[in-house]
Amino acid sequence: MTAAQQVLIVGCPRSGTTLLQCMLGAHSRVLTFPESHALGALLTPNRLLRMMGLASRPNIARMRRFLAEIGAVPPRALRYPISARRSVRLFCESLDDLATREDRSCWVEKTPAHIYSVPRLERWVPELRFVHVVREGADTIASHYEATHRHPEEFGGGISVDRAIDIWKKSIEISRQCEGTRRHTIVRYDQLVTQPERSLKRICTDLGLTYEPAMRHAYGHQYEQSGASAEPWKLEVGKPLRLSRGEKFESVFEAGQRGYILERIRDVALPGVVD
Repeated sequence: MTAAQQVLIVGCPRSGTTLLQCMLGAHSRVLTFPESHALGALLTPNRLLRMMGLASRPNIARMRRFLAEIGAVPPRALRYPISARRSVRLFCESLDDLATREDRSCWVEKTPAHIYSVPRLERWVPELRFVHVVREGADTIASHYEATHRHPEEFGGGISVDRAIDIWKKSIEISRQCEGTRRHTIVRYDQLVTQPERSLKRICTDLGLTYEPAMRHAYGHQYEQSGASAEPWKLEVGKPLRLSRGEKFESVFEAGQRGYILERIRDVALPGVVD
């Protein structure tokens, strides 16, 4: 049995994952962390060693560095060479220990790109739960595209329109495959913003938590404490909830681009509860 409920928030970048993290982080029994990026590139690029399941040496260093930064104790066994599966379990166990030390019953890590590792993580760590945030394509694509072009140094360069579309569609595809399965909760961004209490109560039920009003009203304070306020593309998270459907899409792209994007995502329906 694990010492704490283990939760990963995943989804397409700019889909509302930071907002949900801040809301959950306002719960008195939840411990949250900065993005670790530690559960993505898990396997070594060497083909032979990859077939043997060996972990990536740089990722082991990333795990150890992250654990030290958040005040956890990197386990001695978390050293290269080690299997990727074992490294993930040790990483999660270290977060368990930190949550126990902080007297919390649940920890939440949010790195959107970890959605690509969901199938593997689900097999390797049976205790993990996943909360997927899904958002309408037009504004998500616009927001992601804009953020990478305004802050290319933080994103490894600006992405193309097609790349932004592909990332959103792939994320939605993975979330759809997980919908309805026991360890996955799908949260629609529009409902989180317009019906926050109802959405959060459902999430809490799935995670074995009791809803607390602070999750709805004190998430702004959690946003300031989380370090997300230092990332200018996340400034909207700390503001009062408002659903601005279509505004970002209209402001970022010209008419021809908008038409092209809408055609490419026309047949993609969002998973998740529709009230």
